[in-house]
Amino acid sequence: MTKQDEWYIYLQDRDQKLYAIAGPVLGAQVDDWLAAIAQEQGNGRELIGQDISRSQLLESQSHAEINGLVETEAGQLLTAPRDKSNDYHGALPSYASKACQAKVIKILCKGKCGRSSWAEMDKPFPGKEVLRTAKFGEYNATCLRCGSIAKDGYNWIGR
Repeated sequence: MTKQDEWYIYLQDRDQKLYAIAGPVLGAQVDDWLAAIAQEQGNGRELIGQDISRSQLLESQSHAEINGLVETEAGQLLTAPRDKSNDYHGALPSYASKACQAKVIKILCKGKCGRSSWAEMDKPFPGKEVLRTAKFGEYNATCLRCGSIAKDGYNWIGR
């Protein structure tokens, strides 16, 4: 992550007189944070949020404290949006078309089909490095051809 990719999300809850700074977040995630803030505002919440750069951190903190706000964890003010950076965005074959795009992965199936196949994981795809170092059974993938369940990332090709 380069410095120009680093953004922070300033959150301020006027009702609770609290503020928080989430981040750093990648530029692609900033829109998800802002959408979550807008949704809360649409529900009638007095929540303010904006993206700030690293150079604006101290200024934002000082401004909040001068105005009598108390710092808290970002999770106390807003649930962090799910990171969608690992979601699969390509076309899937018909047998896999109904699978959740956040959970699909290509595996070498050890089940009935015994070949390369798309599978759906039990959790959103965490990235290749996380899968490579995961413990047996930490992630499961169900073959979308034959239904066989893989519990080890050894024969998982990725995307």
